[in-house]
Amino acid sequence: MPQDLCIEFVNADVVLDRVKPDSEASYADLVGWSLRSGLIPGMVASQLQREAQKRPGQAREVFDRAVQWRQAFHGVLSASIRRKRPPEAALAILNEAIAAAAAHRRLDFAPSGFAWTWDGDSDFLEQLLWPIVGAAAELLTSTRLRFVRECAAVGCGRLFLDSTKNHSRRWCDMKRCGNRAKVRRLRARRRNAG
Repeated sequence: MPQDLCIEFVNADVVLDRVKPDSEASYADLVGWSLRSGLIPGMVASQLQREAQKRPGQAREVFDRAVQWRQAFHGVLSASIRRKRPPEAALAILNEAIAAAAAHRRLDFAPSGFAWTWDGDSDFLEQLLWPIVGAAAELLTSTRLRFVRECAAVGCGRLFLDSTKNHSRRWCDMKRCGNRAKVRRLRARRRNAG
């Protein structure tokens, strides 16, 4: 599972829009992202894909809702990063999403103790959104929220949770954005020196 599911979900906007804008994306893309992120196993992904083919209208509605929720998460997190009040519309959408997901949250007993689970019997196509919404609610009400950052790399826009010891991380990924920034600075220094 990624470091924080709702942040990865928000970042899916950045990643998917470069390859396929939301207007061209579909429920199948959402299922693919959920599978790659470790949210669902392959068997569930196959079941969701088959069910989406049987109910394409509902699959499109769930996908559109996911996009709306993702945009609301981004608005709320971006405002939090800038220490500003989130947009009322984004907060309202997020509260609706949390209420919808909470209706499917169940306390279950396992040999290791009690744990939260998700009711997968109803609203089958929407079930992959509930853990994301739950993760968003948990992050927004935790002390970890103050460590959510936006990548400092020009044109990136990805969010990340800064879990470094001194909380001074600047890039979403050192291998990608961090190295690019260092290369740009090095080239600029060489140009200025020569």
